[in-house]
Amino acid sequence: MDPLGIQAQGDPPAQKLAAAVLIFPLVRSSATTDTRIEIASSSTVAGPAARCFYVSAGNCVEIGFQAIAPSGGGGAAARPLSWMVSTGLDGNGRRIAPPFQGDGELKCFASGNSLTGRALIADNTGQRIAYSAVAFRKLRDDAPTSFVSLDGVNYEACPDRLHFNVLAQSATSNSELILVPCTQDLEGQVFSSVTLQYAVINELEQTFSGASSFRCMERRNFSTIPALRFSSIGTNTAHLIVRGVEVPVIGFVIDRFQVPGSGALSTSSNEPYLEGSREATLDLPPDWP
Repeated sequence: MDPLGIQAQGDPPAQKLAAAVLIFPLVRSSATTDTRIEIASSSTVAGPAARCFYVSAGNCVEIGFQAIAPSGGGGAAARPLSWMVSTGLDGNGRRIAPPFQGDGELKCFASGNSLTGRALIADNTGQRIAYSAVAFRKLRDDAPTSFVSLDGVNYEACPDRLHFNVLAQSATSNSELILVPCTQDLEGQVFSSVTLQYAVINELEQTFSGASSFRCMERRNFSTIPALRFSSIGTNTAHLIVRGVEVPVIGFVIDRFQVPGSGALSTSSNEPYLEGSREATLDLPPDWP
């Protein structure tokens, strides 16, 4: 029986392929933390490599900009883009994006399947988290519009649910779940509440459940999810399944734990296995494309 009581249907978006939509579920910029965004474009067409939008976790406000990649010359693909979120500058001091402060997400769009991307989040203690952007390929060879339909027909659909193998929260481990909704109205900047369902299967194949809700971004330590505490499930590791009720969600887990024997803190990204598909929509400001 499905642990969430709803059978997943369809195919999730393929990853590790050039795509038309990239979603970075988490970017961070503060006095102690910064994020490097890296986007490669296979396009040989002059002009912006992508139209991008930061979305602030605090108030859901979007900030749009055009990311223009240096020309590769001679019909070659444009050179990769890379910038620091805090300044918007690349390594040569060239402005790629507006400065962004705080926590949020980044969405980037191209007219064709030309983009791949990754993010590297680092703080002043030496902790680093690297992850790949979630990619959605364009499935139809037609002109893009400001209404991006992630429906499995026009673009790849969003995954129905996310699967993670995780460490249960304990005295030496307290990981963090990062989620954003697939459906967003970036033009009207209207963000509805999203209900989350959790199914947690421990090492003894016992199933535990939970629920929570959020608006534009979910950042939740495992200590705040009873079904992910060692004191609740009784085993050190578990299989976590996450599903958005009203709309599908995407994201990843930040593993945080003390290294046995040394007590040093280890931090790394934990990207999910994607299962099934559900329709989602991204409504962009009318100046796109």
